Amino acid sequence: MKNLLLSLTILFSSSFCMSQTIINGNFEINSLSSCLINPSNTTYNNSISNSFAFGDYFFSGPDLLKSTCPYGSPANGTWFLGIGYGTQPGVGFRSDAISLEIDMNLVQGNSYTIRYFDKVSTDGGGAGGLIPLQFGLSTESLSFGTLIHSSVPSYSWTERSFTFVAPSNGNFITLKPLVTGTTGSWIHVDNIRIENTLGLVDESHETEIASFPNPFSNYLTFKLNNNDLSELRIFDLTGREIMKKEFINELTLETFDFNPGLYFYTITSESRIVKKGKILKKDTI
Repeated sequence: MKNLLLSLTILFSSSFCMSQTIINGNFEINSLSSCLINPSNTTYNNSISNSFAFGDYFFSGPDLLKSTCPYGSPANGTWFLGIGYGTQPGVGFRSDAISLEIDMNLVQGNSYTIRYFDKVSTDGGGAGGLIPLQFGLSTESLSFGTLIHSSVPSYSWTERSFTFVAPSNGNFITLKPLVTGTTGSWIHVDNIRIENTLGLVDESHETEIASFPNPFSNYLTFKLNNNDLSELRIFDLTGREIMKKEFINELTLETFDFNPGLYFYTITSESRIVKKGKILKKDTI
């Protein structure tokens, strides 16, 4: 059977130009005049807009902090979040968890980038265990949803970013520390924002790509019309990254280990996603 050549050019429709926003990712929209320390989930939820606490660390809920508290300064603006975990008397380790509302649902299968600041704090005697901060995507305000990222903060404000394929049409980004059961930790977070990576490419700088054959069996080739250093990432339908490769101009992959089905890919150049698409592994049985 003749190989099928799929040559794709990025053309942005009005739907691609729509950009989702985390409504209160900088924690500035609140009714507070002073810091909120160790509140209940209900008190947190009544004090801030478009953010919801649902963790099981009832001894100490999420904190809303600013520089007038003895717990450090924000990375941006006036307010920042303190989220942690520790020992719950009689039941063991428990953690805070929050959700942040997005103004429009993400689109399952589309690529997005989250940018944020975080640090592990020891200010004011806070626990300083270096443990991962987890991000999720959820369709509900009081549920963590599907894990999309996990990374370990450092002891000073650091801006981080990650790109993911949306596993659902979720409209809440969720955060919680990973409970390791070894030591407590207090993570400060600020200025969380989301980017629709389709919007990162200017129409006047279209990138043409061929992926062939498509559908594919045991080999798959990507070819660009430039000689820039690029990075290919391939995701399954759940949003799990299954492959990441750097290449210049052309890349041929052995795909024997790929299960039959649909996959999504992104190609990044100079820290921008310049192309995304779908590829199909044929069932060879």
